[in-house]
Amino acid sequence: MKRALLAAIVMAALPVAAFAQTCESPTSLHPQVGNQTFTGTTCGGQAGIPLGGAVAAHPSVVYQFTYNNNEAGGITLTGSEREIIIAANCTSAPLTGVAPGGTLNLQGVPGITNGQNYLLIVTSDSGLPTTTPPRCGEFSWGYTALPVALQSFSVE
Repeated sequence: MKRALLAAIVMAALPVAAFAQTCESPTSLHPQVGNQTFTGTTCGGQAGIPLGGAVAAHPSVVYQFTYNNNEAGGITLTGSEREIIIAANCTSAPLTGVAPGGTLNLQGVPGITNGQNYLLIVTSDSGLPTTTPPRCGEFSWGYTALPVALQSFSVE
């Protein structure tokens, strides 16, 4: 029992990027909790994600989330040369993306459907050439949830 508890504490203390975050094994963002910041590195991540022909050639980190248009807020990315891509899966064309310092609002993105799973892929700028060693580095992205909607109200 003590060993299991110790192992759980050690695993919780490891940075998110220490775990496989690939197309086959994305990091789940379920349940989605707004107003969080995620940090990591793309170094050691999956390279060559096909994305419907728009190949993410640089090492990438893959997250999975379920879109909820009642909670969708802005996603802001920081990190030199990093970009975020939103796609239905790793072989489909990207639905949208954002460059460092930009804010991505998922509401109104053509092709995104409420209740469906999508991938959020952090990679290096697709306009940059591939290099040896590969372009990779630290990133940080934050998600800001919209305020809670009023469900009912009555005055007596």
